[in-house]
Amino acid sequence: KKLVREGDPDGRIAKEGDLCSCHLAGYYDDMEFENTRAGKGFPWEFHCGGGQVIAGLEYGVVSMRVGEVARFIIDPIFAYRDRGYERSVPPDAVIEYEVELLDVSRDPTEPEKLQIAQEFKEKGNALFKEGKYNEAQQQYKEARNTLGSFPWRIKDQQLIADQAALRIVVMANQVQCLAKQENWREVIKLAPEVFRFDKDNKKTLYRRAQAHCALQNYDDARADLDRLHELDPN
Repeated sequence: KKLVREGDPDGRIAKEGDLCSCHLAGYYDDMEFENTRAGKGFPWEFHCGGGQVIAGLEYGVVSMRVGEVARFIIDPIFAYRDRGYERSVPPDAVIEYEVELLDVSRDPTEPEKLQIAQEFKEKGNALFKEGKYNEAQQQYKEARNTLGSFPWRIKDQQLIADQAALRIVVMANQVQCLAKQENWREVIKLAPEVFRFDKDNKKTLYRRAQAHCALQNYDDARADLDRLHELDPN
């Protein structure tokens, strides 16, 4: 690493998992093959440790502070290996990158996401009790968006279970809000997302049956009601 410019004294130091925004200029044999300042000059954004850029850049950036400019000579094993890069960098080439670290931000951890989503759910519950179904639905939607896609890479099985349980609740609550507003087409559209995680969610089956009846899809409504009867004969 060769320091070109010191970073901001109060600037954040990049760490694995952070979202980093950088300007990059890549060189091979003193010839520039990449420059994010070219054209409209959009910086490059990537998560450190996410495999979105070559390993040499990830290792380099996590040693930098916001505002810093540094140069890195990168061995091919941490660069483009035997693939090369387009027509500009041959296989097994040593390359150099100049990096300016513009900004660093951190996504919430998975436990933090769970807590934030839980808070959205509680706000939604309060709004639902007040009869503000559209506003409640938006809170449940925010909870769902906060949780994101299913966290396959998490090793904590209890955390996975807690996130899955909350995801089911907020989606089922969204369906309930849509049903209260008689937005039947959206009920039918969202219900399969609930069943993706809980294939026999009885409340959602009932509300989808209601939606099918309202839209005169009587065969589909009967199928949902028959399934409900199988699950709960009483």
